Amino acid sequence: NGAGKSTLIKMLTGILMPTKGYMECLDMNPIYNHYNYTQNIGVVMGQKSLLWPHIPVETSFKLYKDIYLLSDDDYNSRIEVFDDMLSIRKYLKTPVRQLSLGERMRCEFVAAVLHNPKLLFLDEPTIGLDISSKRSIHQFIREMNRQYGTTIILTSHDLEDSRTLCNRVVIIDDGS
Repeated sequence: NGAGKSTLIKMLTGILMPTKGYMECLDMNPIYNHYNYTQNIGVVMGQKSLLWPHIPVETSFKLYKDIYLLSDDDYNSRIEVFDDMLSIRKYLKTPVRQLSLGERMRCEFVAAVLHNPKLLFLDEPTIGLDISSKRSIHQFIREMNRQYGTTIILTSHDLEDSRTLCNRVVIIDDGS
């Protein structure tokens, strides 16, 4: 805790501006090219939700469909693929606040990758998940990388996450 992992993710996603230096990712500056940059990234933060709590999951997904200018065909085919991977169809009509943490996190992942981002940032995505949900999320992450070539940057205290998902590891200690 306090090493700087989440701060780094927030800078790489354009949420926070670095206090000094220059940052570039995907040949863009996350702050100054924010609109174009965010079209190419997805973000899942275990402690922050992409979904609105009082509306059905599907309504949030359709909002992201419109934000990312997905066609109906692209949206429907992606929901079909993600249902095969994460069994999310049964949650589509349910308000997010009524989902368990594991069910919500499955839907969070779909919201983050609905537009097929080149780069997916995951900040403590499995925090608090039961073994079954964690296993499903791990399989989904590996499949996104394998099938779509999505580059994934993961922060985690959980060595199992790192061991299971990562082929390269960077340790951050007090911002270094």
